[in-house]
Amino acid sequence: MLEKEIMVQGNKAKATPPAYAKGDLRRTAMVLGAIHTCPGATLLDLVGMTGLDKKTVFTSIRTATVQMGVHIKQEGPRYEISDWGRLLTPEGAVDALNGSLVGSFTQDGVVIKDPLPPRKKEEEIKVARRSTTRVPK
Repeated sequence: MLEKEIMVQGNKAKATPPAYAKGDLRRTAMVLGAIHTCPGATLLDLVGMTGLDKKTVFTSIRTATVQMGVHIKQEGPRYEISDWGRLLTPEGAVDALNGSLVGSFTQDGVVIKDPLPPRKKEEEIKVARRSTTRVPK
């Protein structure tokens, strides 16, 4: 994870958001964790806190409301969670934002390895390059 300087509601902060793979539910949880820790955050605040692009943050907010029953109040450009619904908890979302949901988990005394550890940016770049490279015949 790379540490970067972010702006949250006009204040500078250092952040090292986890780089969850595309399609990972923890990305949506991470966005919700950012909204929870900084009520009234704007889309750009959330981008800075999570390290995700604007489209992904917006899609995550939409996914949380439509598929997970989270009520997110938007007043102008500012977001706030008014009801978490029954599927997610604020604590779990903050854990996703902090990277605490990466690694091994214990369930009923059994250690479960994370099947989808976060990708590193370098790996994503290599995958993108491989998919665009054409092999001559």
